[in-house]
This record gives sequence, C-alpha cells and structure tokens, in this order.
Amino acid sequence: MRPPPCPTQVNCQKANSSQLSIFFISLVLISLGSGGIRPCVVPFLGEQFDMSKKGVASRKWSIFNWYFFFMGIASLSALTIVVYIQDNTGWGWGFGIPTIVMLLSIVAFVFGSPFYKTEKPKGSPMVRLAQVIVAAVKKRKHTLPNDPKFLYQNREVDAAIALEGRLLHTNDYK
Repeated sequence: MRPPPCPTQVNCQKANSSQLSIFFISLVLISLGSGGIRPCVVPFLGEQFDMSKKGVASRKWSIFNWYFFFMGIASLSALTIVVYIQDNTGWGWGFGIPTIVMLLSIVAFVFGSPFYKTEKPKGSPMVRLAQVIVAAVKKRKHTLPNDPKFLYQNREVDAAIALEGRLLHTNDYK
C-alpha cells in the first residue's frame, strides 16, 4: 500500500492512484473519527454526575481537570515517546503500540458501558437551532431589558439543558 523504498532519493517511484486514494481515505476517516468523538467526550463525562447531590459540583470540575491533564499527557507522550520509538525501533512498533493501547481503551469502554449513566436526547437540536436563528432575526432591533427576569424563559422546555432549571444569561455576546 506504499511505494517501494528509495534509498538513493533519485528516480524514485511515486505512489500510484490506488495508494493515494487509500492515503486520502485514511485521512478522511481519521478526521471523521476525531470530529465525532472529541465533542462528545466532555458532555458524556459531565453526564456521569448527579448535580442534585451536595458537593458534586467541585468533584465535577476536578474530573474535568484530570481529563484534560491526561489528554495533555497523551499528547506529550505521542509527540515524544512514540516518535522516539518510531525513530529508533521502527514505524511498525511506533504505530503498533498506540494501536494496542487504543484497542485496550475500546475494550475498557465496552465492558464499562453498563455502568455509565446516559441521557436520551430530548428533541431535535436542529429544531432548537432553527428557533434561535428565527428569534434572533425577528428580534434583532429590540433593546435588552435591564433586568434579566424580563427575558423569555420556558422552564419546561429548557429544563434538560439549564442549570437548576434556568438558563444563565450573559451580557458578553451582544
């Protein structure tokens, strides 16, 4: 799936179209996989906590700190240890070790999945997005009230996505 080695760097054989297509398909699959998992991990992690219990909020922030700490350690090891192994042992070991670790993480995820707390999606996110866009266009010329109590609030609809049943309003994005 790759061109033959070229030790002289002269008159080397280029990758053919099937090799290039496999390469580009692999890049697309990597980007789809990364784009599909990264935005979902942090909300999934936050879902594991029952915020109605006392003292949970501080533990929640602590677990996020640990998550991002270990993501940094993983990036550091990928850029140092794995590259060292690739340079000194070979690309097979350099790609093989992360592959084995990834397989172990998949096995841990599958066997741990009965213990995870999951929330079923409530409604369509596209409907909510369309509602926000329509409301923003219709009300673009209105002035904001000084008191946030006078802003629109639908406790029933927003309960699933609000902190303690109420959306937090901010003046940061005017």
